[in-house]
Amino acid sequence: MAEEKLPLPIDDYIKLIRLRVVFGSFEFRGREYDQIQGRAMGSPLSAALAQLFMETLEADHYRSIVGRNVVWLRYVDDILAVVPTRTNLSDLLHRFNAVHPSVQFTTEEERNEQLPFLDILIHRRPDDPIFSVCRKSTNKDDFIHYFSAHSKRTKEGVVIGFFLRALRICSPEFLEEEMQHVCNTLQHLHYRRSMLPHLQRKAEKIMGRPRDEDRTRLRE
Repeated sequence: MAEEKLPLPIDDYIKLIRLRVVFGSFEFRGREYDQIQGRAMGSPLSAALAQLFMETLEADHYRSIVGRNVVWLRYVDDILAVVPTRTNLSDLLHRFNAVHPSVQFTTEEERNEQLPFLDILIHRRPDDPIFSVCRKSTNKDDFIHYFSAHSKRTKEGVVIGFFLRALRICSPEFLEEEMQHVCNTLQHLHYRRSMLPHLQRKAEKIMGRPRDEDRTRLRE
């Protein structure tokens, strides 16, 4: 039934994808090159193929290596794994990196009962973990300046985005501190103090909507 709704037969789609994967030529400074490894950045197909590739490695190798009863959360090639304290992490990393030469992992272990994952800082607690926004040591809070040539809509979107990140990530223990950090950072970039509460309320309103309605709002 699904194939009947497509404008082309599935076999034709597969042929087109195979052609796109095999034919990876590009031009640079007047010369034509053929990409022999990996996929082109920026191509919509590249992200989908990378995800399928990682899902295959995960199903065929990584999950069996790490074993059962392990928390395993993956976003593309970033993995959060909670393993028993007796686990030999060096051996585990060696076995992961032996699976495929193009996929090589490094590890970052919990320190001071904290572990960063993407833009989240996970804090260990006796019952349940709590969360705050993670910033790298190189972070300078250097974003779109209010006096830049960007449109008002773009600037407001940046502000709302920071408030949304705080609302989505932070546990109650860290939310007020993160909101204050966002406001201080934006005021340093000359965003008007009077506009910030209004945009914060907009972010809170977005958080209260169902996900589909949320996406509709962001596209407006």
